[in-house]
Amino acid sequence: MPQGKFSKQEAAPALQAIRLTLLRQDAEQAAERRGHTLKGWHYHSQGTSAATDCIRCQAYVYIKLKPQPNEVDIGGTAIAINCKVGFTPNACTSCGGVRGHIGQCASDALYGN
Repeated sequence: MPQGKFSKQEAAPALQAIRLTLLRQDAEQAAERRGHTLKGWHYHSQGTSAATDCIRCQAYVYIKLKPQPNEVDIGGTAIAINCKVGFTPNACTSCGGVRGHIGQCASDALYGN
């Protein structure tokens, strides 16, 4: 191979890791919008899937790089339902209501975040 070029076989693990990271970020954002606070991820099946759960209500979320035709790449109860312990409707979009208020965080307003 010429220098700086990779075969598909050489590039596949890196591309798989990138795709898994993007799925993880999407799953985390979806769960956080529902008020969940997730634990660390546990990776399975040679790095092609992972799962975690909410520290407060134990709702789970999983990601799969290669789901079967009747499966989804991001799923779980933390994606489907609000946290039973930590969800505040209309909570601050900046902190997710963690600070217990509705509206914009005062620190965000001060610092322009």
